[in-house]
Amino acid sequence: MNGTMKVEKAKTIQDKAMRGISSRLKEVRLHFGHTQKKMAAYFGMGSNAYGKAENGYNAPGLKIFYILATRFGISLDWLVLGRGPMFYEKKPGEKAADDELSREINEMLELIDKLPLVRHLILGYFQELKLNYHEVIQQELAEK
Repeated sequence: MNGTMKVEKAKTIQDKAMRGISSRLKEVRLHFGHTQKKMAAYFGMGSNAYGKAENGYNAPGLKIFYILATRFGISLDWLVLGRGPMFYEKKPGEKAADDELSREINEMLELIDKLPLVRHLILGYFQELKLNYHEVIQQELAEK
């Protein structure tokens, strides 16, 4: 196989992988009943950038994979390769530590999306928190 054929084959594999990942990203979003805008906000990115990832134009970054796995419980085997169940399997009786946090974050994002006053209050509180606890935050980040 010559160099051009190898590049074309690699491109075909990459395109196939991107189509699979992007369709599963959309499946996750629809499963939770979110808009692209809401998902983008959850990942801290613009809705256009998220839309490009979901439509296969750009590869999702590691941040998206990390958040989907840790906050949503999405199996990366399923997301990247299409293997196994969508969610990491929990042991009987086990509750994910982030279930309550995810519910509260989703509720907050919904309110932010619908009510400008809530958006301004939360962002104002966040700015105040960063100013008042800057040193503590920096120290915690340095330790991680």
